[in-house]
Amino acid sequence: MQSFFIDGNKFNFEIDNTKKVIKKLKIHSSPKDYELSLIGESVEKSINKIISVSQTPVLLIDSNIYKIYGSNIKKKSILIYKFVAKENKKNINECIKFTTFLEKNNITKSSTVIVVGGGIVQDIGAFSCSIYKRGIKWIYFPTTLLSMTDSCIGGKTALNYKNIKNLYALFSSPHKVILNTEFLTTLPKKDVLSGLGESLKLSIIGGRKSLESFSTNIDKAIQMDRSALTRIILTSLLIKKSVIEKDEFENNERRSLNYGHSLGNAIEPMSKFYIPHGTAITIGLLIENKISLKKFGLSKDSDKHILDLAKKLLLPRFIKKLSNINLSTVNDYLINDKKAQGKILKIAVPTKIGYLNFCKLNLSQTSTKIINQSVQLLLKEL
Repeated sequence: MQSFFIDGNKFNFEIDNTKKVIKKLKIHSSPKDYELSLIGESVEKSINKIISVSQTPVLLIDSNIYKIYGSNIKKKSILIYKFVAKENKKNINECIKFTTFLEKNNITKSSTVIVVGGGIVQDIGAFSCSIYKRGIKWIYFPTTLLSMTDSCIGGKTALNYKNIKNLYALFSSPHKVILNTEFLTTLPKKDVLSGLGESLKLSIIGGRKSLESFSTNIDKAIQMDRSALTRIILTSLLIKKSVIEKDEFENNERRSLNYGHSLGNAIEPMSKFYIPHGTAITIGLLIENKISLKKFGLSKDSDKHILDLAKKLLLPRFIKKLSNINLSTVNDYLINDKKAQGKILKIAVPTKIGYLNFCKLNLSQTSTKIINQSVQLLLKEL
């Protein structure tokens, strides 16, 4: 049993050190529990199984995923909506288009929407299914490492507005999650590294043993070893499960899962979304570590340990992009962060590995200077 602490509150999870891989996780949620299943059969077979047992199924699928697997997916008695998964399409207009499609095809509350894609498609599906007729059932097949390791559980969904990331947000849990790592075999390296960024965040939160497990598996995971990837995914999900089951609606401790996101969610649009989400989160947590090193008591050893692991996840072109970002307007993004109250931003930062505390950052010229100094220090070490 591994313990970690958030704002002084203790959390436990059973880190998986055995050779036997967990196949199912039950997530306790409101208004209903749901199950995550890890399966080993082919992508097409697993999707077709759900289609065959669903009433009036609708398939909302990433258009690129459909190009790869669509020819073997059942077409009879199913409506198919192909979605181009780009960040600039994660907005309310695209949700309206999809719900209009549902309405035109007489989809009712007895229907099931099968969502197949990464986080962007998940957000469109989860948000739309929550608002359409006050909620219809949806089942999720995450197809990216980012979605498998983090967003597939917890029920959070959000849309961008103008240049503000995730401004429109609500909770919409799936009926079930089906995790098939075969999807990862076609994933570009930058997207694998992006997903591992969220795993790194969760492994730091989880404590020494989870970070050791991440360190043990990271090199093989980068080389697309599915066993190593599965270990990292399951450890990440077990850590997240322990937090969301205690604070599902982000009243307190769950806010710790935003570690790295305040700065990461600012850097992502400031790079005009050139830097992928998980990579932006990796950069964000490294900057926040530097702030904690200066202001909140993170040790140099812990900072270096995390930095050495994070370096494996950062491609040179993204480091170069970071060095070219003008951070003078960073506070404009941070003020719109959902954790900001006026000009006070409450960030979760580690004081040591496995110990996260909430700290207040006053958004002023001083904070802009601190962030700039932290970025410059980080760039020298990268």
